[in-house]
Parts: sequence; structure tokens; C-alpha cells
Amino acid sequence: MSSTTSTVPTVGESVSDPVPGGGRQRRRRRDGGRGEGGILVFLVALLVVALTLGPVLYAVLGGFRTNAQLAADPAGLPDPWVFDNYRSVLLGSTFWTYLVNSVAVAVITTVVTVVCGLMAAYPLARYQFRWREPLFMVFVVGLLFPATVAIIPLFILVTQDLDIGNTWWGVALPQAAFALPMTIVILRPFLMAIPHEVEEAAMIDGASRLQF
Repeated sequence: MSSTTSTVPTVGESVSDPVPGGGRQRRRRRDGGRGEGGILVFLVALLVVALTLGPVLYAVLGGFRTNAQLAADPAGLPDPWVFDNYRSVLLGSTFWTYLVNSVAVAVITTVVTVVCGLMAAYPLARYQFRWREPLFMVFVVGLLFPATVAIIPLFILVTQDLDIGNTWWGVALPQAAFALPMTIVILRPFLMAIPHEVEEAAMIDGASRLQF
């Protein structure tokens, strides 16, 4: 009568893989899946970049061509390269005025939007009060309000009531007003994610709510 003995692994001993190379095969399959997914994501990102930068590159190269070249071969390269178009624009008197106006309006709009959006998102994120969620939904509903509907009332408000037409503020303030809902929606989760311990530590060090 034959007897069989089995060895029970004790504590601290590692159980060997019953299939030689099985762990390596599973790791290889997992790595291969990530590699294929990475290649697909890379190709999709490359396509998005091409669709985004393609028209910009076409417009830049088109500036080095004459109207006759564009009419003869719209998709061709400049031959010869013509610099008169850019020279006339950069040396013109109106280009730099338009550039300064655009930069000033962009800076004013950004500062007003971020400051006002932060001031509105902070209490909606850090304070507990009864009408907090309904008030936040008011700003969310503001995302559904198209700017084109308010063009005529805004024109009357800016040019007649506020008398800031033909100024930087007359352009920046309406843009900031329509950008505020999106700014509040973005900033509120960010402020809610800040641990309360950080706020408490700042108050212990003497910081106020505004300083925090």
C-alpha cells in the first residue's frame, strides 16, 4: 500500500506559480494592452492637433503668397515667398493700436472674471447655508443663456446708461459677465477640495478668511 505525502507551505514561504511563466505572460498581456491603448490615444491626439493647427499653418503660409498664387494653387506652398503682406501689416499704424486694445481687453476681462468668480465661488464652496445649492444652480443656468440674446440690451446699457462705449471697459465688462458662470462652476470644486485642516491651520496662524 503506497502513501502520498503533500508539503504544506509554512508561513513566510512563497507559493510557486503552478504554470511556469504564467505570471510573465499575464504581465505581458497587461503591458501589451496598455501599449495598444497608448498608441491609439497618441494617434487620436495627433489627429486633433493636426485638425487644430492645420488651418493656422495654412493661414500663416498663405500670408507669404500673392492673390494670384492663392487663386492658381490654393493648397500649394509660397513660390516665391512674398513678405510684402506681413510688412504692410506690421508697419501699419492701425495694427499696433488693435493689438494694444486686444491685450488690454483680455487682461481686464481675465482679472475681473477671476476675482469676481473667486469671490462668488468661495462662499458657495466653504460656507454652509440654506440656499447654497439653489444659488449655485442660478450660475449653472447662466451657462444656458446665449450672449446673442442680450446684444441689443447690452448695447443700450453700455453706450447710454453706463456711457462707456468705445472704451476698454465697454468691451471687457460684458465679456466678464458672460464668463462668470463658467468660472464659478470651475472654481467651486477646486475650493471644495481644499482640506479644512489647511484652512484651520491658516486661521490659527492669524490669517483671516480673506487672506486664506
